[in-house]
Amino acid sequence: MINLFIYSRARRGLSFATITVATLLLTGCFDKQPEHQNLPAHHGEIAKVNTIDVAAITAVTSSHYPGTVVARDQSPIASRVMGFVQHIEVKAGDQVEQGDLLLKIDQADVDSHIDQAQAMLDQAQSALADALRNFNRAKNLFEQNALPKQQFEQSQTGVEQARAQVKRARAGLEQAQSQTRYTEITAPFSGMVIERMIEPGQLATPGQPLLLIQSAGAKEIAVDLDRRAFEFASMHTALPVSYRDAVGVEQQFEAKVIQRVEAANPMTRTHAVKLSIPEDHNLHTGQFVMVSVPVGEQQQIMIPITALAHRASLTGVFVVDEHGYARFRLVETGHTNDDHVAVLSGLFPGDRLITASDRRLFNGLKVEVDSAL
Repeated sequence: MINLFIYSRARRGLSFATITVATLLLTGCFDKQPEHQNLPAHHGEIAKVNTIDVAAITAVTSSHYPGTVVARDQSPIASRVMGFVQHIEVKAGDQVEQGDLLLKIDQADVDSHIDQAQAMLDQAQSALADALRNFNRAKNLFEQNALPKQQFEQSQTGVEQARAQVKRARAGLEQAQSQTRYTEITAPFSGMVIERMIEPGQLATPGQPLLLIQSAGAKEIAVDLDRRAFEFASMHTALPVSYRDAVGVEQQFEAKVIQRVEAANPMTRTHAVKLSIPEDHNLHTGQFVMVSVPVGEQQQIMIPITALAHRASLTGVFVVDEHGYARFRLVETGHTNDDHVAVLSGLFPGDRLITASDRRLFNGLKVEVDSAL
């Protein structure tokens, strides 16, 4: 009995000890944490990088306005006589040289005016002949004391009036005859036809625009600014202009301000401004450009464009954290300036920005600064 009791107690003690040891072992296995648990799988890899300290700078803020390239010399071609258009020698897009015939107006109406003016001259000359005959008779009678002096003087006045009428009639005829040269409209300068506003058979009236021609010479940029931008633009002699060239690459240059119109357009409440175009920028008329007007200053972070990293559809940068690991940071970018880009959010002054690396970076990669990169 005693041996059985001791054996049973011994078995229970052994079971309790076994359970206790197993529990301690399991607890140790689950409770113990590895060091540097946030390290990536490639924690042994070290990348050499170059960094800069992010800092905010005072940057000029600008408002942007669309502008259009126009010819410096652009002229509407108007008719100076009334008549039906017989034929037109040009169409929109045609190049013309100074003196080239553009269109011909039927001169039937002009010929009618010439006939009328000729008839008036003939009538005036006939009246002058009558006045001279009357004057000669009055003179003979006056010399014979057979005519009062008053009537003789009246005959003299009649001749003077008739001569004046002939002069006016002759001037009218010359004016009517001069209209014939206006029935053939020629190019006032060399350039391109931009618009044709009349067709053969239609009636042209004096002052009516028929064609629009622009010169083949210098071009300029026309832009309309609101009052605030106009006042800021008045403080500068040149404004930044950007455009995309034939292959879609953005180009920029400084355009000199050559004209400001102080009076606002009553319809749009904007002010017209014209800018010159440098000779090394071959822009064509009608081309769209963007004019930037500096309107203030603000604190801004600018970083090299090459520091941007693209992962899938995300844009960000890599910074070095306090433990020397690369951390991917999403950023929102703004305008570009040469080889730098503005960062609107995601970076802060004091961040250590990675600008170059000897390998492709990933989040959590150990890095080492090497200024030789």
